[in-house]
Amino acid sequence: MLEASGRAVTLAEREPYDAGLLDACRRQWRGGEWTALAGRSIEQIEHHPQRARLALMMASAHQVLGQMSQARALIGLARQWGCDERLIRRVLVSGVHTVLGRATAAGGRLRDQAMLHFRDAMAPSGIAATGRAVVQQRVQVELEGMGLGLQAQKWLVGANAVQALPLGVSGPAAQPADKGRDPAARIDQLGRTLEKTIQKELGNAVRQIEAYANLQGYLSSGELLPALHGWPVSADFALLLVEILERQAFDAVVEFGSGSSTLLVARTLARVAARHGTSPCQIAFEHLARYHAETARLLEGAGLRATVHLELAPLVPFRAATGDDFQYYDVRAGLAHLQEGMASIANPRVLVIVDGPPEATGPLARYPALEVLLAALPRHRGWLLLDDYRREGEQETARRWQSLLRERHIEPVVTEYALEKKACLIAYDTGATQVHS
Repeated sequence: MLEASGRAVTLAEREPYDAGLLDACRRQWRGGEWTALAGRSIEQIEHHPQRARLALMMASAHQVLGQMSQARALIGLARQWGCDERLIRRVLVSGVHTVLGRATAAGGRLRDQAMLHFRDAMAPSGIAATGRAVVQQRVQVELEGMGLGLQAQKWLVGANAVQALPLGVSGPAAQPADKGRDPAARIDQLGRTLEKTIQKELGNAVRQIEAYANLQGYLSSGELLPALHGWPVSADFALLLVEILERQAFDAVVEFGSGSSTLLVARTLARVAARHGTSPCQIAFEHLARYHAETARLLEGAGLRATVHLELAPLVPFRAATGDDFQYYDVRAGLAHLQEGMASIANPRVLVIVDGPPEATGPLARYPALEVLLAALPRHRGWLLLDDYRREGEQETARRWQSLLRERHIEPVVTEYALEKKACLIAYDTGATQVHS
């Protein structure tokens, strides 16, 4: 649009905007007022001459709060409105440092590391050496926002040595060679560090919650549950498993890999049997004697050892129909037991829980599960429940299972679950083209 004089008029000049908005958002960003900054709307900033910077600051607030979809949308707007890519990267790195500082502070032990992260988070603001009081104020705000006000007071008393380091240096781990590194690569490295730190601290929190829930369960019912975090199945996967067992009337449950899930399945099937008078066949394969004995101990302690066919099945060579070679469970005895139990059922409903063998035994280590089941029960309705689905190997295994079924003119129904380690359920019917899960 042109004025009478012929000068171009920008959108910001045509529409009213809050002249103090940029300074207000800068104060919120520097002060760590993330909720307030993230609460601003696009309508508030879209006519401002500095809307690209405002969008970037709002994106950083959403990033710190873990609201990544909103952060990505605002970063896209910042780019669309002409924000410099170097500034975007600097602010994103700043947000990662803030989250790292919060995660490290939550552990309560690594004060210096947390302080360095909070200090580096301020680098894009251009605070000079004379402005280090602002950095300490940010630390105070962050820790108080996490309910760590007393810890903040203790930390800031001894913070002078940490604050003496120049901005942009992350302590001993940052070497001069980092100066020339691609900012995007640095973001990736910080992201991996963040994930490890958060997983460590949250892992401890989950164990405490599980212990409390177990104690409550013992006091109310007299029963203790097995651990459901770490090497065993995660609690969210365990809940999904119970829901599936409650929803479907299975004739058999086959588990590749035993442990706490074996006891959980046995207890759930016992509850279902008490209500409906059914008695599904349960088979679990374990290749290591140590874990076989541990699972047997869990079952015996619950009075359920006789209800489970727990098979010690060492890994043996397995040649797949594709010609690929694997090390897989010696399933002969266990599947013979399954065939005997299903002999009188025309089209048995079988849940197959695939949580082994471990990934370390070879590429796509869990692929043979479907082939051995199809060979043992040519006629059945199956549900393949695959744990650890966040890993590329498990995703490829699921894709190959689907291809194998389609080659046999069996149409699978796939459901993915956004759990801690992700999970995938593939339902199929060897006697039909499609089955609903």
